Amino acid sequence: MNITYWTYGGFDAVTDAFTKIALIFSDTRYHEVFLGVIVIGALFGFISTVYAKFRGSMVSLFSWVIPIMAGVMIYWGLVAPKGTVTVYDPVVNRFQVVSNIPDGILAVAGALNTIERGFVDIIYTTATPSSYRYQDYAGGIGYNVLLKATGFPLKLPNQYIDESIRKYIDDCLYFELMRPGTTLSVNAIASNSTDFLNEFAQAQNPAIYTVFYDDNPTDRTGTTMTCTEAWNRINTYLTNPANFQDMIDYTCSNSGFNPNNTAEMTKCRNTIRAYIDVVFGSPMGVTEVQFLRQAYLAQVLNDVILKNDPDLALRALANRNIMNSSIGAGIVANEWLPIIRAIVTSVVLGLMPFFAIFIPTPVVSRALGIVAGFFVWLAAWGVTDAVVHSLAMDQAVKAFEEIRQNSLGLASMNYFPDASMKALGIFGLVRTFGIMLATIFTGMLTRFGGHALAMMSSNLMGTVRGAGSYAGSTMLTPEGTTKTLKEEAEVYPTHAWANHYPIESRWRIMYGDQATRTE
Repeated sequence: MNITYWTYGGFDAVTDAFTKIALIFSDTRYHEVFLGVIVIGALFGFISTVYAKFRGSMVSLFSWVIPIMAGVMIYWGLVAPKGTVTVYDPVVNRFQVVSNIPDGILAVAGALNTIERGFVDIIYTTATPSSYRYQDYAGGIGYNVLLKATGFPLKLPNQYIDESIRKYIDDCLYFELMRPGTTLSVNAIASNSTDFLNEFAQAQNPAIYTVFYDDNPTDRTGTTMTCTEAWNRINTYLTNPANFQDMIDYTCSNSGFNPNNTAEMTKCRNTIRAYIDVVFGSPMGVTEVQFLRQAYLAQVLNDVILKNDPDLALRALANRNIMNSSIGAGIVANEWLPIIRAIVTSVVLGLMPFFAIFIPTPVVSRALGIVAGFFVWLAAWGVTDAVVHSLAMDQAVKAFEEIRQNSLGLASMNYFPDASMKALGIFGLVRTFGIMLATIFTGMLTRFGGHALAMMSSNLMGTVRGAGSYAGSTMLTPEGTTKTLKEEAEVYPTHAWANHYPIESRWRIMYGDQATRTE
């Protein structure tokens, strides 16, 4: 039997689980254990039947044989034959083939995964725009990519050019902004720009000089030239897509894509393009290279502005918001939800060899019931997660309203990290409800399995959300960051003091200090 198992995030954990199952069922010692369980099951079945007969029950002395034989037939029919599973994750466009999986596990996992995938396809058959599709962008991965592209430092592979750009902004762009009669304005940079290259080009001036650096013996120490000459060299570098490959690899790898896999990198590039259009509500025609270049130049502009002109920096950064603890919890929850689901799936798959041992015993019905309950719960979680995904998408888009008002200018690029975090926070908070809904649905169909998995997932989510809430309140609010910085400043002096002086001396100093303050 050959099946394709779809997972929406958590590819590595699911693949590892199937691989471990294959290794366990391929081990000859497992079959030895199975034979031992058959003997023990037959012995206890015979003893229980004799005991029931002794107490006057109307049972046949050979009634214990039926479940044993049924279990053996199920084992040799569904567990002994092996097949292949192809694990596929459409979110990152990754797949892997795992062989030697028992046909019974493939049948149950494949059937329920097909049902889950069928419901997901039904829900998103008419998804508009296509970037709302859960199959391709589960968990708001598009917003996560935008966050990684704008919320983390971006570096050019040529640090000399980076310094040249900063000097060009300082010497040429600033001069053009303050020159009487200029057509370049702060508003154009902050709110109207779609490509900073256009604004930078307006700062060319053959009468103003700057210093240009490059990775060659002549320019490493800096060469004085006109702003026009410097811009021609800078523009040549910035318009070469190959110079931004490292940024693309960095952004995609931090978002879960493998930079060494062409198919995954193509998916990452398409995701960036698609979600730029989602943010602005219409096709922008912006490529991933243009967007990352805009994000990089925005970071450089911020660095120079904050260094030279605090007033202009305040105007340019006026649209930035402060996140709160609930958003922090949501971000962390959304980051960990696919991993938690993959871990739960791994636990379920990992327990299959153990439950398979009980098939040739009188408790075969309970063992099969637990297996069915586990897979039904996982399928139900997948369906509910797909449903709440569409609701989260509708709300997450609203977080980018301020960006839509400022095009791809400096204000928008500064707001991108906060808006992306807010969108991911919405996803995290909404998607946690899927666990509860899946448990309710599973309880309607099976008696075993679902509640235990729900408790395990809820405990994991509680830990994750607690950590996220603490991180959000600590690092995403002014009072939180102030407290953290103050505590960090006190750490090393306190440790040095404790290492140098015994505890008795420190007690006396603290007592004396408190005594002098007491009237």
